[in-house]
Amino acid sequence: MSGPLPPLRRDLAPTDRVHALFYAFVLTVATLRVAALPEPWKPYLWYGGALGATLLLARLLRGRRGLSGILPRAIFTIAVAPFSFLMLSFVVPYANPFHGERLLYDVDNLLFLGANPNVLLDAIAWPPLTELLTLVYSAYYGIPLVLLVVFLAQRRHDAVARGTFLVLLCLYGSYLGYFVIPATGPNLNRAGLYPAHFADPMPGVWFAERIRASLLEAEWIKHDCWPSGHTALSWTCLLVAKREGSHLAFRILLVPVVLLIFSTMYLRYHYVIDVICGFGLAWLVLRFGPRLYDRWVGTGGDAGAGAHGDSARTAEGP
Repeated sequence: MSGPLPPLRRDLAPTDRVHALFYAFVLTVATLRVAALPEPWKPYLWYGGALGATLLLARLLRGRRGLSGILPRAIFTIAVAPFSFLMLSFVVPYANPFHGERLLYDVDNLLFLGANPNVLLDAIAWPPLTELLTLVYSAYYGIPLVLLVVFLAQRRHDAVARGTFLVLLCLYGSYLGYFVIPATGPNLNRAGLYPAHFADPMPGVWFAERIRASLLEAEWIKHDCWPSGHTALSWTCLLVAKREGSHLAFRILLVPVVLLIFSTMYLRYHYVIDVICGFGLAWLVLRFGPRLYDRWVGTGGDAGAGAHGDSARTAEGP
């Protein structure tokens, strides 16, 4: 077959394809809803530029095997994924006119037989615990970094490639959920469903209130509850460490991941149903992601790592 598409497909590693598909999706949504977007040039500029950068990187790395093809893609992912999240603030709230605060609140009440779980957790609020959990929550992006750094230190280069792919698939999967059910968290209480003090800072000991204010200012997108990306990504990283056979990474991540997931509800950032669906997203990623990775490695012959190498544990079911 002639033409540019077959060579382009050979250039794209599995991680490149996840980037490209997500950027193409956002650009498509932005185009379909362009009249509703207040500043459409911003998502067009970012996601169009990111798509072009992905394709350019894939072409520059064509033919590179092993770490020389894997590490630049991991660094690129670490650099662009947070900005891809932030730029959703210019698309998500306007692309879908439905807002799901009442739906998520009602589901939580149904799950707890009429009692709201966030309100129940408010009864155990304690400044030292708030301080600890705020620090853990703010370290969210450190979890995938720890995973990949440990893999690199252990010279598990194929694990870096697989781990980067699964982390990105999970991350962008959670971003897609924002388009389905855009919703702000209980901590903002924009729908007035919770006690009035839910929108106030939770008292900590030293830095909790300043960290909360900084996070609120830094995260431009507020409609980012369902599903809980904090839950999905941290749980995915923990299980990837286990399935790749890295006991060191698993031991380092276990306690922070458990505390992080609890903190999402305790600190009022997420509804309980967000967390449940976050576990569901992680399950889907770990169940089907490795098969997709192996398939895409097979069709992208020049794109980085092989399907099997230092460990093939992620090819198994969860």
